[in-house]
Amino acid sequence: MIKLTAKEVKNNLIFHFLYGRGFLCATTEMGVFDGYSVKADIVVLSKNYKFYEIEIKTNLTDLKGELKTIDYIVNNKPFDKNLAKHYKHTTYLKTPEKENVFIPHRFYFSAPYENKEEALEILKKTPYGLMDLHGNVYKVAKDLHKKPIPKNFVENMLRRLSRVNYELSKKDEMAIR
Repeated sequence: MIKLTAKEVKNNLIFHFLYGRGFLCATTEMGVFDGYSVKADIVVLSKNYKFYEIEIKTNLTDLKGELKTIDYIVNNKPFDKNLAKHYKHTTYLKTPEKENVFIPHRFYFSAPYENKEEALEILKKTPYGLMDLHGNVYKVAKDLHKKPIPKNFVENMLRRLSRVNYELSKKDEMAIR
């Protein structure tokens, strides 16, 4: 089996969501969840104006670490050592309608196929979804909330996409010289 880098997975998934599933837009490394405290690996915007966050896990150790955090939250165990992930998933799973905090409508993990069974076991107690590194879905995510997308989120996504486009055009100019 060929091992993909995180960058290759991001490119595969962005292509999949834009061209395979007809989403409106997709970008990487965008600040989500109360503004900028968490950067999503991938953010996509669906035709019905729902935003999805996709967290990429290219190896079993990384996936197990985050699934352990989720298991602690779902089963009300004492907090684990990854404070940022614990806070993020506690908010996503326990307080999605919290005022002044916008979280994705849906959350997916993208992980290698061989990690599927263990991930599905932990994720079955959550609304989170699971897909492989090419976008094949093993568990469909459920909505975390029904709030509309705030205007500033759309503005940030457009700024992010414009910045990426600008940087790519500068690289093209440099390559021509």
